[in-house]
Amino acid sequence: MPQPIDVQTGLAQVTQAERIQQIVDRVSLAAQQRTAAETQEQRIASETEVQQTHAKTDDVDRDMRRHNPYMGRRRRGQGKEETGDAKPRPAPDGEEHHLDVII
Repeated sequence: MPQPIDVQTGLAQVTQAERIQQIVDRVSLAAQQRTAAETQEQRIASETEVQQTHAKTDDVDRDMRRHNPYMGRRRRGQGKEETGDAKPRPAPDGEEHHLDVII
């Protein structure tokens, strides 16, 4: 003998099936969006990453030397700290000069 069909139970089962289908669709859509976002992040990372460095050519160095020939040369006395133990320089005319100050 067939069982009687309860309308409320039937509607509840149909509603549950629809909700399960919606959840599966949402999960699938979220997975697609996540995959697209990861792909774009990888693409951006590969575009911004330096793939290959270019060696500095001698032509550029020669060109810079032509425009600024004294680049790289240091002047005398630069980089040295001033100390009180510095040797006095002789006077240009050969005479020594002494300065006495009395207060």
